[in-house]
Amino acid sequence: MQSQLVTPVALMQGTVHLQMPRLGPICKKLSVDYAPAMTGFDIRGGRSVPVIEGVVVCKEDEATVLEAYIEDERWDTKLFTAVAHMGLQILKSSIISQLCQMSDVTMWFCGTLAPGQPWDCA
Repeated sequence: MQSQLVTPVALMQGTVHLQMPRLGPICKKLSVDYAPAMTGFDIRGGRSVPVIEGVVVCKEDEATVLEAYIEDERWDTKLFTAVAHMGLQILKSSIISQLCQMSDVTMWFCGTLAPGQPWDCA
């Protein structure tokens, strides 16, 4: 797979440049012919490094790739929301666990120990 230099003048007839991130794996999953779009060069560490922004696909495949990209983004959003919710639950349970390990606080919340009264472990 070769990169294709993309400028409005250099773009081949019948192709379109899609500049969304992570389109390569989506095109590969759909078995769509594509080429990474090289838009220029950047200098990093004294070396010229190609800048890859998006992919170049045929106009016939553009709608299919965009629909798959939108569906993938929806799935990523749902996954992020679920992971954030699970993380919040883990944080809450960790706080409760820490409070339960502090025996004076636990006994005080249960009502069996007055504040400031020592707790006998035996």
